[in-house]
Amino acid sequence: MSHARIGATIASAALVLSGPACTPGPVAPPKGADMKTTDRLASVRNASIQFASMRPPGSRSASIERRVQVVAPPEAVQLAEAGDAALLDELVPLLAIRDRAFAAEVLLSALTGVEADLVANYTGAPDAWIDGVGATARERWTAWLDQHRAKLAWDAPSRSFVLR
Repeated sequence: MSHARIGATIASAALVLSGPACTPGPVAPPKGADMKTTDRLASVRNASIQFASMRPPGSRSASIERRVQVVAPPEAVQLAEAGDAALLDELVPLLAIRDRAFAAEVLLSALTGVEADLVANYTGAPDAWIDGVGATARERWTAWLDQHRAKLAWDAPSRSFVLR
């Protein structure tokens, strides 16, 4: 077997073992790089969003007061850490698109702390969320943002918006 054929076989085996969730995607632009609004939401997809649900520092309860942190894909992590309040309004329309709705919910929750317990409850079950409470998510988030938008401030240590 030639060296090229061996290399191709090894590469094919690595892709099969890694699975589609681990297939490399496009490289994220460097921090601080300007992204077009249409392009910057491309990573907000149910199939690729990954997050962790954890207790906030100082919380005494393991099961309530959860916090959501986006961990992949890198472009979504970058969005979650940008501190851009305009992003909140840009995510709301995605709540009406089935293959993007849960990912938008995850990002909105990570950015605001709102509905973090709800996101944690539907970990691994985005379709159940979409078919259940996700049906009214756009209306809930629109109302919440309308009520709190003027009071939101970016808190760098927590990497989220807080009410001031």
